[in-house]
Amino acid sequence: MSSRPQIRGATQEELEEVVRLNAEVFSEYQQRRKYFRLAISYDPYHRPEFNRIAIVDGKIVSNVRIVHRRMRIGSSLVLMGGIADVSTLVPYRRRGLATALLKDALNYMREHGYVVSLLFTGIAPFYRRLGWEIVLHNISISGDVLSLAKRLEDFMNSRNIPKYEIRKFEENDLESVARVYDEDNRSRTCTIERTLEYWRLRLKGSFELGFETPEGFLVALRDDFVVAYIRSKLDEHTCSILEACSLRGFEGAYVYLLRRLLKLCVERRIGSIRALLPEDHPMTWLLIELGAHLSKSRSGAMLKVVDQVSLFRALADELLARTRKSGIASQKKTLAIETDIGVCSLRISESEIEVLEEKAPSPDGVLKADQRVLAQLITGFRDVRTAVGYGDAIVHPHEAIKLFDALFPPGNPYFWSFDSF
Repeated sequence: MSSRPQIRGATQEELEEVVRLNAEVFSEYQQRRKYFRLAISYDPYHRPEFNRIAIVDGKIVSNVRIVHRRMRIGSSLVLMGGIADVSTLVPYRRRGLATALLKDALNYMREHGYVVSLLFTGIAPFYRRLGWEIVLHNISISGDVLSLAKRLEDFMNSRNIPKYEIRKFEENDLESVARVYDEDNRSRTCTIERTLEYWRLRLKGSFELGFETPEGFLVALRDDFVVAYIRSKLDEHTCSILEACSLRGFEGAYVYLLRRLLKLCVERRIGSIRALLPEDHPMTWLLIELGAHLSKSRSGAMLKVVDQVSLFRALADELLARTRKSGIASQKKTLAIETDIGVCSLRISESEIEVLEEKAPSPDGVLKADQRVLAQLITGFRDVRTAVGYGDAIVHPHEAIKLFDALFPPGNPYFWSFDSF
């Protein structure tokens, strides 16, 4: 009979055994062992202890990897613990090992200051029972290459669009590209902070594993400065646009970037194009204007609030900006938020938001909701009015809905595939 499992963080010496475990469990993936090894070695933040493992009879039989990142919610950066590589060997399944490791990972996150956790899955109910909830949509814009190319020429001929130089990305462009990414995503919820080291390692891994095509990484220049870029993967039949960013005021560069990319598709006899972009992205608008079709569905991206009080303290500056914009900061309101994982209150003034670890006496409004609903509200995936209207949240008094609307406005959160784990 198997002994009781030991659950703990892995050591450096055990990482190769973890890689073999993941490769065996996810055997349907090509380059599986290489991928799981690079996922660790090309992550500048990884530590062996981030791999939470279950050991039975001296053998590692189950694993969960914590991914250390800083993620934006609005313009605030918060410490996020991603969940990846949830794997258990077949003979040891249905023993609760994965659940035990997920709970252990959450405990580790709480002890080390993480405030939210993000994961990607095709089995949402498994993670929903532990508090994760879907917070992103899948947005895909698709069209025929030849049709788009023709319509783009007509589009350009009918407008006076400033010209940009387009060329393939070069290694010495990286700092400029990183700066463009930072500016374009400075207030986009669910985007990840990228240091230059992170950029270098992740880009190297992306090329090595074939996640993107080097010829499809194009930059746009104005007066010799990189002002926009596009990253894509070119397969035999389809070109996938994976990322596109620009500096403010240089969105016209997308026209020339798309033109060059479509030309490359024609040269390679690629028939269709698919763009994975935010719904409110300028290139999304451009593609739809040219006749492309947009599809939208719920994704498998799920967020969990790890520490409610610490999360609101990390978001204090962002929430203060929102209340100032709406005008309620000058009214000096106190709001309470009650979920199944805790209670906190926000004292709002023109100069600050003070976060209390308790329900303040006589608050101006109380929001009661499950932690999973809170995850959707803080990301802007849904708004307070629909949460209340569909019975997923209670606001008292009812007139306070407008106060919580100011705190949690609907938005377009997005997670770029380059940052996937």
